[in-house]
Amino acid sequence: MGRGFASIKAMALGNIAKQIAQQAIGNQVKEVLAGQESQAPGNVPSGHEESISSICMAELQAMQRAVKENEELVVFHHNGIETLRVLEIFVPSPEVVVLAGLDADRNVTRIISSAAVLQLTCKVRKLEPEAKATVVRVLLPKPKGK
Repeated sequence: MGRGFASIKAMALGNIAKQIAQQAIGNQVKEVLAGQESQAPGNVPSGHEESISSICMAELQAMQRAVKENEELVVFHHNGIETLRVLEIFVPSPEVVVLAGLDADRNVTRIISSAAVLQLTCKVRKLEPEAKATVVRVLLPKPKGK
């Protein structure tokens, strides 16, 4: 009888652990989505239009801020031929975005794209112990003096 009780106890502990893990993942998703709501394009004050590139960069920066210290935000761009791990984004104008990063062979690669068609894949990834997060640098154009 002792053996059957231990088996039931192990199953109950397994179910509790599973529920805790599901709640943790659910809470993490809720935190990310809550951060995005405050930065969402629909929350731009009326009479204040933003360019596609500035909205995308604001979203990226909001995701970067939401990352915990044992995680990193990894950004990829896939152009149909290869995948680039984006390390830097330069926005020379509201319509143009330049991505710099590493391809699969670790070659430094740049992609020049129209902001209107740019697609980035962003993932939050857990870091290995003692590893340091790589932060995607976003370089925006300097405001022009009037």
